[in-house]
Amino acid sequence: MVTVDGGFMRRFRLVLCSLFMSLAAGIPGPAGAADALPALHADGARTSVSGLSSGAFMAVQYAVAFSGSVIGVASIAGGPYNCANAAFGNVQMCMTGSQSGSLAWTTAQQLESAGQLDPLSGIARQKVYLFHGTKDSTVGLPATAATRDFYRAAGVPTGRLAYVTGLPAGHAFIAPSASDDCGDSRGPYVVHCVVKSRRYDQPREILKHIQGWSYLLCKTVRGATITHLK
Repeated sequence: MVTVDGGFMRRFRLVLCSLFMSLAAGIPGPAGAADALPALHADGARTSVSGLSSGAFMAVQYAVAFSGSVIGVASIAGGPYNCANAAFGNVQMCMTGSQSGSLAWTTAQQLESAGQLDPLSGIARQKVYLFHGTKDSTVGLPATAATRDFYRAAGVPTGRLAYVTGLPAGHAFIAPSASDDCGDSRGPYVVHCVVKSRRYDQPREILKHIQGWSYLLCKTVRGATITHLK
């Protein structure tokens, strides 16, 4: 039996409703009023998207809709594409994994035919990292398994699809510097987990899998820490 924190569910529904109302009205969301971002000198040809929980669902949504310009996606404690629509707004079904990956793929094909998505052939070129902790009681393992099945149906080769489910993590992102224990599921939802006597470095594993970077190089320039990805 999967339990869902009531506060989390209310926030998740509010986000979904806000996005739906903005799209239906044809007006920009709250981000439309934000100041313009400074030039970041990012390489647009190497764009990837990652997220935890509702952010994981959103990462998959984005990576499917704009597959032509996204090289990879990381979903930590998330579920398959278009789940909320397929479940008629029943977020609980998305959290438990009641929707199948094959149904999600069929829906994506229909939306592609309607011209609402980038050509789905772009998904097979992506690198995908999927994670579920064995102590996560917020999002069920079947949700992550359905996401895996979706990407298999999309033609993502085995070598490009990382499916990590054996760590005793709670509903959280894993960082080696985090203080919360591996099985915790509480704010700020960042924990540390030990694998073979070493702390698991999830950001590094994601970047290594998707971008091909093997380590981070940091240096200080004029008092600011600059991170180089190699």
